[in-house]
Amino acid sequence: MEKRVIIGLSEPITILGKKEGSKQKKRIVHARIDTGAENSSICKTIVKTLNLGPVIKTIMIKSANGNTKRPVIKTKIILGNK
Repeated sequence: MEKRVIIGLSEPITILGKKEGSKQKKRIVHARIDTGAENSSICKTIVKTLNLGPVIKTIMIKSANGNTKRPVIKTKIILGNK
């Protein structure tokens, strides 16, 4: 049986980018954890730096500032050793 891991409200994660030759781009950032969320948001600068993408769809996001359309991409992250 696997040992249960407890995480906090914010944790460091590694975002894995596209490979360039034999090297894979990656960036460690501090992420806020929301266990009930279906999706996560990420800064546009990180998306460009790591060459993430492609955009697979756009979704409507509701916030206190109103509704906005946001692009959706699929990427891999590492939290702890998972």
